[in-house]
Amino acid sequence: MNTLRFEEAIEAIAGRFTGPAPQGSVCGVSIDSRTVRAGELFVAVPGQRFDGHNYVEQAIERGARAAVVSRRDLVAAKAGQPLVWVDDTVVALGRLASYYRDQIAATVIAVTGSNGKTTTRAMIHHVLSDRRQGRQAQKSFNNQIGVPLTLLSAEGNDEFLVLELGTNHPGEIGALASIARPEMGVVVSIGPAHLEGLGSIEGVIREKTSLFRHVRKGGLAVVNRDCLSPVDELPEGVKLPVVSFGESAEAHVRLTAFEQRAEGVRFQYNDRFEVDMPVLGRHNALNALAAVVVARRLGHSDEEIAARLGTFSAPEMRLERMRLGDVELIFDAYNANPASVIAALDVLDASEKSGRQVLVIGDMGELGADSEKLHREIGRRIATTCIDVLVTVGPRAAVIAEECADRITRHSYGNSNEAAGQSGEWLRSGDLVVIKGSRAMKLEKIVEALQGEGKQIHMSAGSRT
Repeated sequence: MNTLRFEEAIEAIAGRFTGPAPQGSVCGVSIDSRTVRAGELFVAVPGQRFDGHNYVEQAIERGARAAVVSRRDLVAAKAGQPLVWVDDTVVALGRLASYYRDQIAATVIAVTGSNGKTTTRAMIHHVLSDRRQGRQAQKSFNNQIGVPLTLLSAEGNDEFLVLELGTNHPGEIGALASIARPEMGVVVSIGPAHLEGLGSIEGVIREKTSLFRHVRKGGLAVVNRDCLSPVDELPEGVKLPVVSFGESAEAHVRLTAFEQRAEGVRFQYNDRFEVDMPVLGRHNALNALAAVVVARRLGHSDEEIAARLGTFSAPEMRLERMRLGDVELIFDAYNANPASVIAALDVLDASEKSGRQVLVIGDMGELGADSEKLHREIGRRIATTCIDVLVTVGPRAAVIAEECADRITRHSYGNSNEAAGQSGEWLRSGDLVVIKGSRAMKLEKIVEALQGEGKQIHMSAGSRT
């Protein structure tokens, strides 16, 4: 973060200062008292597990310039300490990031979508960083705390900043985008995700494309033409140039050939440019096309882009390939909705079939009133594949098994611990296993249990080591 005058930062967040006037400037922002550095502003954010207000004293002892708080009792109890009082610390964090956004010269690229936003964000960063200084959101910093922190991490020599915007309720994308005000907005996919909050596919479209209301004048909208028609791509009244990607003949950047291999994918776009990328899945070839559009806009050649994509590694828990003895695992359990499950099924279906194909699938979360219907639809889709063994984890996923063909061997468990403990029932030497489910299902426990049996897992191409 570039330094800000202390008074400037306090004015930006509409805060009221108490205690002795701090000397010097604010050189950063932190919400973690364990890692706060001297000269930073500590923002006491309340969370599900920890409340930052309980760690104000530790943050100041570590050298925080001041602490931003919203509890009046704390202000009274700690009179004499450098505290800044605000009505809401999360809102204050967003205000500071919004102010700081206008102080940086970096091109801001904001990525959203029902699936693939983290991978696409990482791809864009990987391609651009070949010859540009820039940064991206850490992990999945895509909410009202993560997006401001990413903006505030930008420094004077950064040429680009790639943000990720997430949502599960109407208005969240618009609120985050109003802080980020990007030069480029990317909608990588639209699908039945977070229907509990967004209500319908139409609600998902409205929410995701609201990003474009906040793209700066002269900016660009990047859309997946397979998901968004020209009628749906821009909200009413918004005028932006649009560049599309996808398999549609109408897309500006088109996927024109695709081949999945054991070590990754090979694909071609616009019948001309070929890419060998060490990650799995047709959907990741499409995600890569979004990175192509962004990189082209910033002056990178197709040859440079293809070479850089050839060295890309997927983020953790997203189609990670592992080997456990002679069992191959594909671990994709960061999130799950119908579209991402179908993408995982496509990967499994396209894989070499030397042994049994096993799918371990957990509950898909936040699907609202259509949850059972969508789980059953996945079951019917599975029935058309080459899967030999289906393992369901969780009460919602159990209905998937009811829709599968009799030829598929089925096992259902209440949770990940049960599935892990009974792996002897469904796991056999030579199996190819795809593990897919929502993060809340903690399917990594299955992998951890298999590792705990003393077997060695070796990471292979396309995985982070």
